[in-house]
Amino acid sequence: MVLIGLEDNALQCTVPIIARVYLLRLALILSLVLTQFALGDLQRQVESIVANSELNHGRVGICIIDTSTNETLVEIHANDSMIPASNQKLHTKGEAIHVLGSTFTFKTTIVRDGKNLVIVGDGDPTIGDSTLLGISDWSQERSLLSEELQPWVDAVVLAGITQIDTLLIDDRIFDQNFIHPTWPSDQLNNYYCAQVAGINYHLNVVHFFPSPRPGSHASLGLITPKVDWITLHNKTTSRTGKKDRSTFWVARPPNTNKMTARGNVKSTHKEPVRIAFHDPPIVFGHVLASLFRKNGISVIKVARVSESTTVHGILLYTHRTPLQKVLDRSNTHSPTLYA
Repeated sequence: MVLIGLEDNALQCTVPIIARVYLLRLALILSLVLTQFALGDLQRQVESIVANSELNHGRVGICIIDTSTNETLVEIHANDSMIPASNQKLHTKGEAIHVLGSTFTFKTTIVRDGKNLVIVGDGDPTIGDSTLLGISDWSQERSLLSEELQPWVDAVVLAGITQIDTLLIDDRIFDQNFIHPTWPSDQLNNYYCAQVAGINYHLNVVHFFPSPRPGSHASLGLITPKVDWITLHNKTTSRTGKKDRSTFWVARPPNTNKMTARGNVKSTHKEPVRIAFHDPPIVFGHVLASLFRKNGISVIKVARVSESTTVHGILLYTHRTPLQKVLDRSNTHSPTLYA
């Protein structure tokens, strides 16, 4: 039996993807070593493998045990306490199966309550997930996101609704803290520290695709999802000289969606720069309201339900996501929001 722990002191929200990849490679190599070397050589061989592995400043603890005899064959920092990082997700997912059951399904519903419409969340992390939508051409992302939500809109149109006084957002399945107080405050804008809510959308991040415009501020590209209601300032530069480098980043004060793009953009970003936004349920409400309006349904305002509100009315639509789909996505790519 091989037990491997990995700690990343720099990023306590999650282990970076590159570190996880090398950890998997390390586990594979160790498995091969067990079959190729005499037991007396294992400690030296494993120490050599660890010393030559690229773990992005991570720290490894390893314990190899012969389960037939309970003899410990290799120990490297085996008793050191470490930050579990993404390893903790395995416990979370196991607990989810234990408590919710393997057949559990997330259900996000639309309820008509008089002249209002209520979106009742269930904690589903998959809505607007670009990976699940199979997006390979980022220029198509906006349209594919709209297509995903079109059945929601169609259900409201079918009900004969042409005006919504208030699009109410009910995210009370979770609290509205969104982040844990121990998360590093200087990393809360990063995708791996995206907020967690009762209604989530687009992994709770916005995509920027900056490109240089020499002599001016950089272009921020086709910002996705479309966020006309976010206050956005562009203070970037577009220096493209040999000694220049790309340093693009986005600042967002806590508890706001006032974003300021900063840094230099030397070349066009082919992959999105993902920035976490604030209050995902309300963000989703505005995205859905915008889509309603495009389909001829007036929406006067978007608001969160009060804590004392009792939701009642006519069920118009249910969006379902099996727990297994969430587990498959989480186990494959380890997005922190899913856990």
